[in-house]
Amino acid sequence: MKRLINGLIYCSVALGALLLAQLLYLAPRWLFMSVAAGWAAYLVAALLAFKGSRLAYPLTLALSALALLASLGNPVHWAYVRYGEALPAFTFLAGDAVQLALLFLIPLYLLRRSGGNR
Repeated sequence: MKRLINGLIYCSVALGALLLAQLLYLAPRWLFMSVAAGWAAYLVAALLAFKGSRLAYPLTLALSALALLASLGNPVHWAYVRYGEALPAFTFLAGDAVQLALLFLIPLYLLRRSGGNR
């Protein structure tokens, strides 16, 4: 399960880079910078996961929740899906799916690791 979670963390970093590339010329500077800061935090979590640090998982859990809060409530994201904007729709839907998977798998992994399934 740890390998799957780490893979999802790395996938989230890749999707974040794709999102940043899309936002670079379309979004206001403040929005681009705030997304870039979140991406940088996710990059730190990915590096921690790669190094085997246990801190990676609670950090990723918090970042996943924040990413979903920012994404799901944004009507612009749903407009991309509704109007068939393929690349932005893919980025948001895939990103949200990854975040949901992480929000489910990380607590399960942490419970199993701590012996909570006895």
